[in-house]
Amino acid sequence: MDEAGSRLTSRRLPEGLEGIRGFHDLVAGVVDEPGEVVVGIETDLGLWVEPLVAAGYQVYGINPVAVSRYRDRHNLAGAKSDAGDAKVLADLVRTDRHNHRPLAGDSDLAEAVKVLARHIRNRRLAAAIDQWAFCSLTQSPGCRAFYDQRRTKGDLHHQALRALGNRLVGILHGCLRHGATYNEDTAWAHRQTPLETKAA
Repeated sequence: MDEAGSRLTSRRLPEGLEGIRGFHDLVAGVVDEPGEVVVGIETDLGLWVEPLVAAGYQVYGINPVAVSRYRDRHNLAGAKSDAGDAKVLADLVRTDRHNHRPLAGDSDLAEAVKVLARHIRNRRLAAAIDQWAFCSLTQSPGCRAFYDQRRTKGDLHHQALRALGNRLVGILHGCLRHGATYNEDTAWAHRQTPLETKAA
């Protein structure tokens, strides 16, 4: 939505790294710099918030009560839906963001994610993540088991590899958040079956 309230583009995005990558691609087709984009979101936590802040977007975490009041004040009728909520949030940060505080990156994690987020639109990064996942198949039993499980469920090779790459980025995110180094047992123990746990 532009400053006049006209819709520029619209797309439903999945959770996780794939969704964040899709968001960056979507924005890149409309503006040159992330700082030109104002994002309204009904939370100040979650997987999306820090990468968006770190990438340079203007992100506003809006209390759901404030969103509801804005909807009532402007008589925005209609059944509640994701599309409707997105329009309300876009309108709210377009016209009333001066009444709300922007979120700021305030941790080492935000700085670490900044490098990833600024380059996530770059296809070479996606290729690097795929290569990371591919190489891990022969080096990490946990990665191998995760990949094999996805293949057993019907994923094609590339689909299973992309899912593994997303999982590895999530593990990296956890390591950065907790200031921990990678540990194979910690990273994959929760995915072991009772039989595998007993055998170990």
